[in-house]
Amino acid sequence: MLVARLRNLPLVEWRSGVRTRLHAAGSTGAESLCVMEQLCDPGAGAPPHRHDGIEEVIVVLEGRARVHVSGEEAHLGAGESVVLPAGSRHGFTNIGTDSLRILAVFAAATPPVEYEDDPGVLEIGGHGLKRRDAHRAERAKRPR
Repeated sequence: MLVARLRNLPLVEWRSGVRTRLHAAGSTGAESLCVMEQLCDPGAGAPPHRHDGIEEVIVVLEGRARVHVSGEEAHLGAGESVVLPAGSRHGFTNIGTDSLRILAVFAAATPPVEYEDDPGVLEIGGHGLKRRDAHRAERAKRPR
């Protein structure tokens, strides 16, 4: 049953205070989208990063987030969302006192991600060359 499988998907801590569950990605059989849920402790979140060539939508399911997008800032609460243009530099932080729970949807099964504090291009939900954690791998070099 599909519901049972979703309930059993692993929740992986990839940064202190940030846990991620992939609901759909290249590694789970998706062909053209990636959907992930993140739970963030107060003060935790995603550092500045970008996804070249890929749009992303972040929906706040629970809690409050401060979102930075290409130099602009917004505060989002439960039920609010933001569309992140392809290649935009963005990140978010839990500004509440309880857990922040978000859903992120990408327009690719293995979206590239490049963090300012961790050079190199990774892919979310892909197989790549080397695993960084259960959900991210170093992207294979593209021939020029």
